[in-house]
Amino acid sequence: MLMTEDNTVSKAPAHDWMTSFSGRGRTLFVIAALATVVFAGCGASEAVSDAELAAVAAAEQAAVQEAATARLAEEAQRQAQLEQERADAAKLERQAEAERALAEREARLAEERRALEAEQERLALEKREEELAAREAELRERAREGELLAAAERERVHAEQQHRAEQEGLAAHAAEAAARQTELEARKPKLVEASLAVGAVLEVEMLEPLSSRTARAGEVFSTRVSRDITNDEGQVVIPIGSTIYGRVTDAKPLKKVGGRAALGVEFTDLELPDRERVAIYASYVELGKDKTRDKKKIGIAAAAGAVLGGIFGGDVGAAAAGAAVGAAAQTAVVATRKGEDVEFRPGQILAMRLDEVVTVETEMIGVAP
Repeated sequence: MLMTEDNTVSKAPAHDWMTSFSGRGRTLFVIAALATVVFAGCGASEAVSDAELAAVAAAEQAAVQEAATARLAEEAQRQAQLEQERADAAKLERQAEAERALAEREARLAEERRALEAEQERLALEKREEELAAREAELRERAREGELLAAAERERVHAEQQHRAEQEGLAAHAAEAAARQTELEARKPKLVEASLAVGAVLEVEMLEPLSSRTARAGEVFSTRVSRDITNDEGQVVIPIGSTIYGRVTDAKPLKKVGGRAALGVEFTDLELPDRERVAIYASYVELGKDKTRDKKKIGIAAAAGAVLGGIFGGDVGAAAAGAAVGAAAQTAVVATRKGEDVEFRPGQILAMRLDEVVTVETEMIGVAP
């Protein structure tokens, strides 16, 4: 029961008010309520004074404030208790985590110890096996050394026997070679001088191409003697296969349609099959057959010299001088038709004539049949 502002007493459920307080606040509230009942009983028919009402209200307000303060203290105490419980739980969790980590570390260490022990056992086993293998290899090596010594002794004896046989064979071979050399010296033919007279004609085969279009003065070319060249006594002076070297003295390529090309050549050296080399003076005569097709005569050197002189000199006097040179030196050739270059191809047969005597050493057995 409570007093309202109009000095009336209101009834409210006692448990709603009582549950709001605890401890000392609940006690004060009960005292205030009893005082209200007393005052109400003393003058139930009279009006309650303002002072009494104010005192009751003040008592009720003090009781409410004290109850609120007590409730806040209780809440703070419960909150502190909860925080402590949480801290204790976290501590226990950390301890459990540390224990688990320690257990895992101990398990890893135990596994590592077992692996290390297994590795040590394996290494020890391998070492024992290696020692046994080395021992076996040493025993085999000793046995092999004994066999090698025996084989080496047998080889030495065999080598001595073979050496003696080889020495005897070499001595016999040397004696046979000496006898054969003596016989060859006795049968060796004597060298005699053989000569070819001026005017002798030689047939040679071109070994490389030569053209008035590309040749340059001073260029060296080579030919090969295509048959044995004999003198009047039947001696082979220049055997087949000898090499005769020539040199380009001058070259005039074809420069216009209807013009003439010219090529000057001379023959200077003869190399015999035994590499003996002698000087030779010969002039070009004509172009014969090659291995592929016939070629017409290009012309004798005198006529060629005349044409060559006309080409290089440019007048009749020069042409006459060229003819004189061609007749004397026999060095120039010229294409037979206008509009053609002078061409010599490998395999073509040339004829040359000696301008001086050629003398070489030859064997007496070299007389042709």
